[in-house]
Amino acid sequence: MTKKKILDLKLKTEQRNFTIVYDDFLESDILDKNEKLVFIALKRYTNKKMQCYPSYNTIARITGLSKKTVINVIKQLEKKKVLKITKKVKDNVNKNNTYTIYDYAEIWKSNTTSERKEFIEEKELESAIDLIRAAGFEITKKELVKNTEQGIKTSSSQQKIQSTNDNKTNIKKSQESYTLDYIKNLYEYDIMVKDRPTAREEINNVINILYDILNTEEESIKIMNTQKPSAIVKSKLLKLNFNDILYVIEQYNKQTKRIKNPKAYILSMLYQAKEQYNLDMTNKVNYDMNKW
Repeated sequence: MTKKKILDLKLKTEQRNFTIVYDDFLESDILDKNEKLVFIALKRYTNKKMQCYPSYNTIARITGLSKKTVINVIKQLEKKKVLKITKKVKDNVNKNNTYTIYDYAEIWKSNTTSERKEFIEEKELESAIDLIRAAGFEITKKELVKNTEQGIKTSSSQQKIQSTNDNKTNIKKSQESYTLDYIKNLYEYDIMVKDRPTAREEINNVINILYDILNTEEESIKIMNTQKPSAIVKSKLLKLNFNDILYVIEQYNKQTKRIKNPKAYILSMLYQAKEQYNLDMTNKVNYDMNKW
C-alpha cells in the first residue's frame, strides 16, 4: 500500500461529523449563552433547507439543559426572529415541532428584532419570486409584494367576489391569474382521480380551494389563526404535488371532531402539507427499518 493510500485511509477513519458555527454568530450579543447553545444544537440537525425537528428531550440531552429551560429558550429564539417554529399535529396528537433556522450574516449584524423580521420576509419573498419564475412566469418584487401578480403570463379574465357562510378566509377575487385548467394540470388532477376514484368530490373541493387562494388579491391570508403574506402562502401551495393533496384529504378524513370551518382548516393543512408529508414518510421509513 502506498503512502498516499495509507494517508487517505487514515484521514477517512479519523473524519468526524461537525456543525459549522460562524464567528459573527459567536460574537453577536443578540443571544445569551443558553440561547446560543440551543441554537447550535438545533443547527446540528438541520437539513439543506435549514430545517430540523428534534424533540425537546433530544435538545435537553445534548445541551445539558433541563427540558423546561429548552422550551423557554426556543420561545425566546422565535421572539428574537432567529428561528421559526412550525407546530405539527397528527391524529389530534402534538408531534415534534419543525424549526427553521435563520443563520445569515445580516441577522447577526442587526440591531433590532424588526430589522431581523424585515430581512427574513425579504428572503422569503425572494424565494417566492424564484419559485414563480421557475414555473415559467414573469414577475417583479414590487408586483409580488402588492400581490397584484400583473407580470404572470396567464389568463386575466375578471372574477366576481364570492362570499359564503362557511368561508371565513376573506378571499377576494378580481383577476384570474391561474385558470382552473392550469391548476388541474399543475397538480395532475387526472392522476389523482384515477388513483382515488371514490375521492373525486374531495379532490374537487381541494382544487377549488387552491383556485380561490391562488387567485386572491388579498395582501394576507389567515393560516392557523395567523395572517401571513399572500405571496408566501401562494409560493408554498405552488410547491405541492398530487401526493401532498391526497395526503391532506387522507388526514382530513381521519378527523373525528366537528370542524367549524372546513375550508380554512383544509387551507391550513395544505400550507404545511409538504413538510408534514415528508416528516411522516421519514418516520415511517425509520419505523420500518427499526422493525428489521
